[in-house]
Amino acid sequence: MGELVIASFDEPSSWDASPPSNPDADARFIAFARDLDMVMLSHGAPRVTGAILDAAPRLRFVGELEGDRFARRIDVDAAAARGVKVVDTTHGSSYPVSEWALAMMLIGLRNAGSLFRRMIAGEIITQESKRADPSFFNSELSGKRVGLIACGHIGRRLLDLLRPFHCDILVHDPHVPRVLADIYDFSLTSLDAVMARSDVVVCLAPLTDETRGMANVFLTPHIAGVTADCGPRFIDLMVDEMSRFVAGDETRHDLRPRMT
Repeated sequence: MGELVIASFDEPSSWDASPPSNPDADARFIAFARDLDMVMLSHGAPRVTGAILDAAPRLRFVGELEGDRFARRIDVDAAAARGVKVVDTTHGSSYPVSEWALAMMLIGLRNAGSLFRRMIAGEIITQESKRADPSFFNSELSGKRVGLIACGHIGRRLLDLLRPFHCDILVHDPHVPRVLADIYDFSLTSLDAVMARSDVVVCLAPLTDETRGMANVFLTPHIAGVTADCGPRFIDLMVDEMSRFVAGDETRHDLRPRMT
């Protein structure tokens, strides 16, 4: 596709805040990007501001590889005003997260957490006690009604994984394109309906006042998206986006001002 050049930066990186202003780092970045057509960013990069974009007039594409769904490292408004395409391939970690969500559904229906704690406490699980456990009545995912709260990248990959289980799918997501309901064969409905009518509910939305305090949660550490396969995938997805951009095709994972 073109010549590749690499520069290393060590600016603070956080999902919660933008990198602080650092004139030295900005000057180094401008010197690096001044004659580039496209640039991909990741942890350690300085924030790409309007001033940086003005100093790199050839730049037409800025891609965030990992950890910037909320545009901490890119001034999306400034990029849009200058006609610079901004994309984000952080969803490369959505692949293992969707697999883990499926695993949690299966584990939750089997009441595996409670059974594990009872076993390591020394309890003998008998046929009689097993039939009294919720797992006896709720154990199979096949044919169950599954409710998804939010249906972004993780949700859509989870829907693919659920196909062999022939579940009835309810989705609450006020932002999802309605055509997806036909493509993935689910019913768009209210949050109340998802909570009241589903056998299994998977919350894929960020923590908000509306999602705080939902019951029957199976908790795990933040391990679902942290896999060795994710790193190369972030770059593969970004190169695919660059290829689409160079070919004049529509990119798939744009960061737009309204998303920030």
